[in-house]
Amino acid sequence: MLYIFLLELVIFLFAGCGDILLVILIIKPVECPSPKKVDIDSNQKENENDALELLILEEKRRNWNHKLREILKQCTAGILTMISSGQIIYSFCCEQDTVPRQYFSLLLSHSGLKQEYGESKAKAAIKVFNECAKSNAHSTRYLSDSEDLNCALDPALPLKSLVEFSVKRSPAHEFVMCSLQHPNRDYCLQEFGHVIVAEFQRGVLFYGPLYLIVSIIFKGRQLLKDPLGSSSRIVFSTIRSAVFITAWVSSAWSSSCAFRKWFGTDRPVQYFLSGFLAGSSVFIEGPGRRLELALYFLPRAIETAWNCAVKWGYWSNICCGEVIYFSVASSILMTIYQHDPESIHDGYRKAMKRFIGNN
Repeated sequence: MLYIFLLELVIFLFAGCGDILLVILIIKPVECPSPKKVDIDSNQKENENDALELLILEEKRRNWNHKLREILKQCTAGILTMISSGQIIYSFCCEQDTVPRQYFSLLLSHSGLKQEYGESKAKAAIKVFNECAKSNAHSTRYLSDSEDLNCALDPALPLKSLVEFSVKRSPAHEFVMCSLQHPNRDYCLQEFGHVIVAEFQRGVLFYGPLYLIVSIIFKGRQLLKDPLGSSSRIVFSTIRSAVFITAWVSSAWSSSCAFRKWFGTDRPVQYFLSGFLAGSSVFIEGPGRRLELALYFLPRAIETAWNCAVKWGYWSNICCGEVIYFSVASSILMTIYQHDPESIHDGYRKAMKRFIGNN
């Protein structure tokens, strides 16, 4: 019906001259349509209108799906990073034995505890920190100016561990957790500024050589053709990534001081909130890097969450569980690649197309 309508429209446009139309009307008089023919024409018009409305609705639905897909592409990486960061910081501060050894050492360095105490004592410090965070004490605030911790703290706290560790208390420290977290700085804002400066320097020293090596390997010709432009992009990417890691660490570690003053004590949930807040710093990075960072954080968050559940007795470790995990993840990825490849990130979809081929 739509093709007939378009054909009639074209004929009318080409025969739109008034003289020609007048000749046609004179040569062939117009017949009065019968009632039956009127009914058929009206039904055809209704069907054409219905088909046109369906086409419009289908186009709107496709546009909405496209917009929703783009929104999810932009937000999914950020949401995954925020949840994963919350789980990682919670495990580090409250369940240190659930964090993989190498990743635990990395977190210990970025937290500044290794620089404050030295490597061996830093592990003891975070262990005492874990005990205090899970103690369910009414308050981790110093209750008096007494130097005797048994008199100055809530008895529900692990006082024995605190005394054995020889907590360095400053008169400006309001909470015992601040004494553990930043023993050499009296105020939380001082610690916050120190973390920003130290972590930014660490980030520049890490990301600078990394981006330079990547540019030489993958964009060597472009580096030779446009050395100034390529160098400026390397510098910009280095600074942006350094700002990201600085924001992540400072938010994850120093925001716990703010939550501590807000709650008046330490609760495990506040460390998850600190990590969740830190994860939002991933939006500092470019859209292409966000998914890479999310995929870096997510496996570690899943591993620590699994270890926490095993520790709490919800389930037991499964022999060769990594193989099952890999198989399930691969099946999900291949299903999506088969039925909805556009939902996969462009870089990963191109890599899959190169190794697997088209559907």
